[in-house]
Amino acid sequence: MTYQPTQAVSLALLKVSWSSNLATNDYLSFTAEVNNISKLSISTDTISLPPGCYSVEASIGADRTNGFTDELFYRLELGGSLIGNIGSADCANASNTFLTVDQAVATFEIRETSNVKIKCTSCTASAWTSNADCSYVLIRRAS
Repeated sequence: MTYQPTQAVSLALLKVSWSSNLATNDYLSFTAEVNNISKLSISTDTISLPPGCYSVEASIGADRTNGFTDELFYRLELGGSLIGNIGSADCANASNTFLTVDQAVATFEIRETSNVKIKCTSCTASAWTSNADCSYVLIRRAS
């Protein structure tokens, strides 16, 4: 029996936000809370990743000021192509007090430095505002 050596995992935790009401095709902005991934860099709406194997998880918390049953859909974008599953947020009652969130998640390997973004792919209303306390990107890099 052969045992594989344990791989080291480096982590980065980013806060996600946007400056105005979110609309379809908008990109979200990032700020680093923790970054233990060497050569990872952030510039407003772009995460630049060095070569490696990654698992990226994005969760977007958003608040609505009017209406209910509105939905917000987003995806990870790698090098200009949408990847992984669709993430979503929606208000579930008339008082906007119950919000459900599904993370967008993708696992991939890159052989050269590549850019990752979060893109709003569909937004049923324009009154979504950022809830930074519930919005994050968790990046795991195996080496």
